[in-house]
Amino acid sequence: MDDIKNLKVNLESHILKSKRVVIVPHLGIDFDAIASALGLNLIATRLKKESVILVDDPGLSMDQGVKKNCR
Repeated sequence: MDDIKNLKVNLESHILKSKRVVIVPHLGIDFDAIASALGLNLIATRLKKESVILVDDPGLSMDQGVKKNCR
């Protein structure tokens, strides 16, 4: 449980020190990556920090389920 508390404090500290938060999911983006990016975006928003999600994926390595639902 201490590891989770430390992670929370560390993440919150880094976000609060930043002017803007850029969230970059992994290549081969899948639903977990999207959900994690959206969750981090929500955290940054609640901490009153500007945030963007940057997806740098040519589309070819995107998970098929994500491709299908992005059209």
